[in-house]
Amino acid sequence: MLSVAIATTSDELVQNVASLISQGLIRYFILLYSKRDDPVIALLKQQDVRYVLVGDPNEDGEAYVNNDNHLAGERVGDYLIDKFDVHRTLFVESEPNWDLSANGG
Repeated sequence: MLSVAIATTSDELVQNVASLISQGLIRYFILLYSKRDDPVIALLKQQDVRYVLVGDPNEDGEAYVNNDNHLAGERVGDYLIDKFDVHRTLFVESEPNWDLSANGG
């Protein structure tokens, strides 16, 4: 089974994750972001729930997988240009406190 928690605010996301935990159906979480002082991670630790980050770890011993965002962006750009003849593109930046590009990858 796959469940997804989405929200427009951090507080709402914490409530959604807490609900998933309390239902007892979810034992592991994959966080598709890496954010310092994340209230979701604090909740997962408090509830002793295992999780994996996609991105850089926030502390030693934290389970994570990472990728090269610059290379991925370059390949997506090349694909759009080659496949769809795209010439006008838009760069969308993440929130400053999300460490997606802080270390160049």
